[in-house]
Amino acid sequence: MHLTDTVRLRWPIQHFDSDLRWNHGEASFNNIQMNYARRKRPAALPITPDSRNFRFHLTGKNFDLSRVPKLQASRIPVEGRLDITAQGSGTPEAPAVNARILIHDLTLDHERAGDLTLDADTEGESIRLAARSSSSAPQFSLDGTVLPRGDYPADFTLHLDHLDADSIFREYLHGRIAGHSAVSGEVRLRGSLRKPGEMNVVADLGDFDVTVDDVKLKNQGPIRLTVAQQMVRLQQLHIVGEDTDFSAHGTASLVGITTSISAATAI
Repeated sequence: MHLTDTVRLRWPIQHFDSDLRWNHGEASFNNIQMNYARRKRPAALPITPDSRNFRFHLTGKNFDLSRVPKLQASRIPVEGRLDITAQGSGTPEAPAVNARILIHDLTLDHERAGDLTLDADTEGESIRLAARSSSSAPQFSLDGTVLPRGDYPADFTLHLDHLDADSIFREYLHGRIAGHSAVSGEVRLRGSLRKPGEMNVVADLGDFDVTVDDVKLKNQGPIRLTVAQQMVRLQQLHIVGEDTDFSAHGTASLVGITTSISAATAI
């Protein structure tokens, strides 16, 4: 099978080659070679249509994230180079997967975030995920599991260690960030990956530093909040800085206009 200059799933593919074989009800795509922009991805994919069994081995190099439209259309553009090695077998309902993804020179809104490693391995009925940043000082890690069926229920814990969050604050504070920001703490996410807006979130941030309009702001005490049933509950927030003392707690709906926030300021 040979294809050139085609578009699949909105991605332009310059070159696609594969050996296609049919043997005793099993379709086998072997020696797949596919070029997308500067990426080259070899793979093999046998499929048995009647039983829905599959086997695959995939290796990809130098995938340019800046050419993925959805990543560039987000509020925080993502860039970098991706390598992937993956193999698996089973059925869509009970897959066995072993994969590693390496992202080199990751940037968020053109802010360098270092390298990122993501491992995925089948563990019983679930797939265990582990992600680690690998800049000069690790800034975050993620560990958790996802059940690969139904609504894909997941349970993840994200650990932040002086994470440089400039790109996030710059977007939501309209570019008023001066200097570097840092966030440390733990965030837990539980719920369906098919319905991310309905996930439950528990955040406990021990350190928060940001400079807005040349005013250095820092938390006094942990920042604690939860999200459940699309309702944000701010349990504790106390921010101090030069001539600034701000605290707040309360609730806010993510889908309506219901809000109950109590705030206090001192200047």
